[in-house]
Amino acid sequence: MGIYTRAGDAGQTRLADGTGASKGDLRVEALGAVDELNAALGLALGLAEDPAVRAAAAAVQEQLFVVGAELASPMAQSRLDPGWVARFEGEIDAAEAALPPQRGWELPGGTPGAGALHVARTACRRAERAVVRVADSEGPSALLPYLNRLSDYLHVLSRLEAHHALVRRVAARVRAGLAATLGEEGATMGRDLSTAECDRMMAAAERRAAALGIPMVIAAVDAGGTLKAFKRMDGALLASVDIAVGKAYTSAALRRSTREVGALAQPGAALFGIEATNRGRIVTFGGGFPIVRDNQAVGGLGVSGGSVEQDEDVAQAGLAALG
Repeated sequence: MGIYTRAGDAGQTRLADGTGASKGDLRVEALGAVDELNAALGLALGLAEDPAVRAAAAAVQEQLFVVGAELASPMAQSRLDPGWVARFEGEIDAAEAALPPQRGWELPGGTPGAGALHVARTACRRAERAVVRVADSEGPSALLPYLNRLSDYLHVLSRLEAHHALVRRVAARVRAGLAATLGEEGATMGRDLSTAECDRMMAAAERRAAALGIPMVIAAVDAGGTLKAFKRMDGALLASVDIAVGKAYTSAALRRSTREVGALAQPGAALFGIEATNRGRIVTFGGGFPIVRDNQAVGGLGVSGGSVEQDEDVAQAGLAALG
């Protein structure tokens, strides 16, 4: 088959059923927009690094062949799967539950793959507008819900691609930072934090909180980040529960106080963006400390309920009980 035929030199083409049409026809324009969308997805597929995002983009490319056939064969029976829209919605909901909440408008980009997916999203919107013009002229189209939901789906895929790239970058910085700060020997864990040690910390921290007159939540985790001891004083805020546990986890995971983590999480610093990792468990303000024995981390202690300074005061009292 030759690449060129000269058949369209006069601005005419044929649809799949043999019907002649101008290349300026609304349906032909819609076909071109869908083709452009598929090409944009091909670029995104080549640039995306996340395997799940790549698989999703490849699946949509296959669907777009059916969409194109639908536009090119106006009299044929529809081959569009009605379940595609529902699957888009399910995957969008699952992705948004896993992603950090979106606050306001986001600038397109972040990574080459995410940027290419945004280009595909805008191409999808253009294809949708072209199909709307066909529908206005010829009647309702089953393609409109599909293209409308697909653009939302591509937006979420771009966010996933950018977010997972951020997680990989932060994890690499954390590993490099720990290796530089602690060395291989210091990065190892010490023996387990005992129940008796936790009891002493909890009691000392609670006494200090009572002396300050502030009901607090006190949490200790072991070296693996698992909750080892927990105390919610009468009257302590419910919101302080997750915060205290998060502080303990952060200090154990990064072997730094949460105040130090907060400083390193500022824009341009080594751990910028880390609060978006670990399923949102990282806390970047004071009140958490690593529990260290013989230069080896054995856990983390977190306190919440007062000001940052008061939380740190109570946590230090608990640590002092370990000598």
